[in-house]
Amino acid sequence: MNEKFRIRARRNDRIAKWVITFGGMLVILSVVLILVLITNTSLPLFQSPQAEIYAKFPLSGVDQQDILAIGVDEYLETGFFVDRAGIFHFFETQQGLETDQIIVSPPYDNAKLLKIENYGRMQFGLVWDDGSLTLERVAFKSFFDENDNNRRTILHELHRDAEFAATEGDMPTLSLGRIGEEGRRTRIDLLADGQIQITQVAISESLFGDEEEELFSENLASPDYGEITSIALDSQGKALYAGTSQGYLLHWSLQEPGAAELLDELPAFADGRAISALSMVFGDYSLAVGDTEGKLTTWFPVRVEKNRARKELKRIHDLASHNSSVQKIQHSPRDKSLLSLSREGFLHLDHMTSERHLLELGNHVPLTLYSFSTRGDGIVAMTAEADAIIWKLDNPHPEVSWKTLFGKVWYEGYDQPEFVWQSSSASDDFEPKLSLTPLIFGTLKGTFYAMLFAVPLALFGPIYT
Repeated sequence: MNEKFRIRARRNDRIAKWVITFGGMLVILSVVLILVLITNTSLPLFQSPQAEIYAKFPLSGVDQQDILAIGVDEYLETGFFVDRAGIFHFFETQQGLETDQIIVSPPYDNAKLLKIENYGRMQFGLVWDDGSLTLERVAFKSFFDENDNNRRTILHELHRDAEFAATEGDMPTLSLGRIGEEGRRTRIDLLADGQIQITQVAISESLFGDEEEELFSENLASPDYGEITSIALDSQGKALYAGTSQGYLLHWSLQEPGAAELLDELPAFADGRAISALSMVFGDYSLAVGDTEGKLTTWFPVRVEKNRARKELKRIHDLASHNSSVQKIQHSPRDKSLLSLSREGFLHLDHMTSERHLLELGNHVPLTLYSFSTRGDGIVAMTAEADAIIWKLDNPHPEVSWKTLFGKVWYEGYDQPEFVWQSSSASDDFEPKLSLTPLIFGTLKGTFYAMLFAVPLALFGPIYT
């Protein structure tokens, strides 16, 4: 063989060797970098949530006993509190200096506020000392002032969504109000004798397009399961829940005005401990229940085996316990997280689906009032010494846990725990279903069926050749 040809062949072999070696190393490096990227992307899913104190200052010139509600805007720049005179005091969150006030138009002169219920996104039910009830909504509007170098300024507005007249007879011990999408207004009053009074105003449209209002009123008799200690109403005013001192849960449907239907009456706990707090979970499907022993559980209706057309409340999730009675529960406006306050003044942040205990907030001074920001990434609270504390939350993936990724989870609307993957939906109150088990099983199943065809071809093809 020609010597020049052998030299050229050896040179080409060496070049091919280095090219193939470089290509192989490049493939290995690419795979390693892909694994690093996947790891770097996945690690934040398991990052522990954090709460950083964004601001802390005293609410000067006000008695802690006179403050009935507190809130903060979505940017954590402006906070507010409501006093018994019906005045919304707005303040900047850096030093707590008051910026302006909005006085609520009372149902009559010199009216005093008795109680305030914080529900929804910046929505408040105000109960006045004559028994009347108004639904107020705080709105923050930002604009850029061209006369001040386009500086962003936040305007504070107060809108009245609904108004209910004073009740007859004694002052109710607890009152809730809602306005639905169709304009139907619902008011629930827990009377001193233990009865529940339901007042609904339905809006109907006549043949000629005119709107007509029709008033419905009914009383629900006091149950034989002890004193009613807490009630909860969904955002549309169509589902009513009550908890009693003997640990019973009651559930009524208010779909038909003036015809409340009792759907559930069941003991929540075997030991009969009293229910101390109720709240709907974001989406109005699940109910959060707090009791006098500090336990926090969530419930939702599940189909009955004997009668598949009927559903009844069932205890689904057990969340982290407090050291004392649960006094108040508020749901996040963005996900299935719950913020609960104990009698000792400590806050717990838990996620319903993952059952993760996310955070515990509070210090040596007990907290008395609290509220989520509208984005759910901030919390404002007031201490017993009338100090305001604002926390900024870093909690991007509360729904992720080892159980939700690889275990069976009982999701809303399901009859039993299941492995489900459904990462997104068109609804804001969607419950993410992140089980990797069906994905892994599907991958292995697809690989198995592919190998049924690939292995025979790979073996018999060379044998035939």
